[in-house]
Amino acid sequence: MQLIDKYDVVVILINFNNSNDTIDCVTSINKYSLVKPFVIIVDNASTENVDLRKSLAFYPHLELLKTKTNIGFGRANNLGINWARNNIVSKYIFI
Repeated sequence: MQLIDKYDVVVILINFNNSNDTIDCVTSINKYSLVKPFVIIVDNASTENVDLRKSLAFYPHLELLKTKTNIGFGRANNLGINWARNNIVSKYIFI
């Protein structure tokens, strides 16, 4: 397995039927971060009809994970953390 580039910070966001806030958060990260962190969004089985990947196409350092059922906030964070640890070299993981 080849790891993705090294990032100082990985940000994990949990989305559940709140795509507007998730998009606003990534927009803010993009606008105000001098060094862009890698962002992992765990979509916790949202039923919204929003394509987050398409809506966030402006942000290049992003992974979208989708769960089949709502696994809860804690387990969704663990899913994001495990993905980050297996795929990215980073100093910090921000939840």
